[in-house]
Amino acid sequence: MPELPEVEITARKLKENKLTGSKIAYFKFLSPKQFRSHINIRAVKKDVSGRKIGRIWRHGKVIFLDLSGKPGRTMAIHLRMSGRLSMVSKNEPLESGTRFVMGLKDGREIRFKDPRRFGIIWYDSPEKLFKDKYLSSLGPDMLGISYTEFKKRLLYRKGAVKAVLLRQDVFAGIGNIIADEALWEAKTHPRSGVQYLDDKQIKTLYNSISRVIRHILKAGGTSMRDWSHPDRDSGAYQNEFRIYRQKNCPRCGSRSLKIVVAGRSSNICPKCQKGRNS
Repeated sequence: MPELPEVEITARKLKENKLTGSKIAYFKFLSPKQFRSHINIRAVKKDVSGRKIGRIWRHGKVIFLDLSGKPGRTMAIHLRMSGRLSMVSKNEPLESGTRFVMGLKDGREIRFKDPRRFGIIWYDSPEKLFKDKYLSSLGPDMLGISYTEFKKRLLYRKGAVKAVLLRQDVFAGIGNIIADEALWEAKTHPRSGVQYLDDKQIKTLYNSISRVIRHILKAGGTSMRDWSHPDRDSGAYQNEFRIYRQKNCPRCGSRSLKIVVAGRSSNICPKCQKGRNS
């Protein structure tokens, strides 16, 4: 699943390709079940035509496009497991797995490819959009949260630290890769109970998560299966994994171990990540 860095890179590339200010000509919904709105699809197609794309932003793993016009409208896109956005000429043949197309007046199209059909697209007034159960529950974005807020929100919960990190209502944006890489760097076992972490461990974990996110962003994201940049460049972090999907720990050389935490596969070093209290 694309995590915070991949979604951030997608948003940045959309802005770099001068999507802001572009006028929308049409929508094509090829998988209506993945669409969420209080407005029916037929009305949406008319409602969106002629609007301009304004601010492009991200929160957690969701990209938001604010649109011009009255009443105001916002589009939100969650790539989920296999989604990716691309910007291409409208004359380019549709790829298999394309679920949504937004055509622009300048002849380009934004296409949402999602082979596994788990992605979601929202379209509504901002007031109604942010009443959505998922969007309204998102916690602070992990790219901008302060240490004080991070510690407060972490210690407010109980249970395995990895399970808490993966909760989007606690910290928006962390996924399996970030969690495994950061916990390894912090030498924290993913099953360690958050209530047993001391101040030093929490500070180390916070710094590790921040470094991992910056590292992934610098590498251009992770491209393993379906995700790539909107201009079809690929990320390279999959070549720089420290513990995620690795056979041996690069720090001590021990054989890595695969366990399950919160229903998710987790890679750890049994020698470096010893403490578990839950």
